[in-house]
Amino acid sequence: MTRIILSGACGRMGQTVAELADPSCPIVAGVDSRQGNGAVFPMYTRFADVSESADAVVDFSHPDALNGLLAFALARGISAVLATTGYSAQDRRAIADAAEKVPIIQSANFSIGVSVLLDLARRAAESLPGADTEIIEAHHRMKSDAPSGTALAIAREIAWAAGYERPLVYGREPGSEPRGQGEIGIHAVRGGTGAGTHTIEFLLDGETITLSHQALSRDIFAHGALQAAKWVAGRKPGLYGVSDMIRQSREE
Repeated sequence: MTRIILSGACGRMGQTVAELADPSCPIVAGVDSRQGNGAVFPMYTRFADVSESADAVVDFSHPDALNGLLAFALARGISAVLATTGYSAQDRRAIADAAEKVPIIQSANFSIGVSVLLDLARRAAESLPGADTEIIEAHHRMKSDAPSGTALAIAREIAWAAGYERPLVYGREPGSEPRGQGEIGIHAVRGGTGAGTHTIEFLLDGETITLSHQALSRDIFAHGALQAAKWVAGRKPGLYGVSDMIRQSREE
């Protein structure tokens, strides 16, 4: 059994995680600056007040909660599942530093399918070094950050495959310059209630290769985070990704 403290428990994803948690990964407490989600577990507005024992923190909140979350995980010696997006470079350094002492799995997207998409994007970029590359992501109207963390993760994989820093261009406007050498275009669409679609186009002379993933339900992200919590709890300190979980789960 993996006991979980749920950060961002009052948000959309937090409530989805709480609904899908089962006896193998019970939610023992929730943390959120907001209150009133009808939770059946104790709720707190800050980590410093949490008294329950747990094996992992699952976070679907906001980057502002990171410092308190990491301090709590370090003090308790427990693992963390970081599913929040929008981290700054300073936040990422703090996560890497904490991962030297406790196990952390961090990803902009805990969908297994998106992990496969990232792998395919990297392999396509390696095989198509001269292709113009565009990323289009679409999410529900309530999503606050743009572009999505997943779109940025895709861009990083493609740039890594190229072996050099590829410039990112966010959208295109009237009067824009012609496409620059090696740039990656990223376009954000907001509207409706869709859980998320990410499409990558590798455009060559006379042909186009398209990779795409569509999330049909938020449940896939919650299931992935719960799976990650069970997988990372009790592991050696380190910073892990979903691909590590998939690979090592096959080997174990």
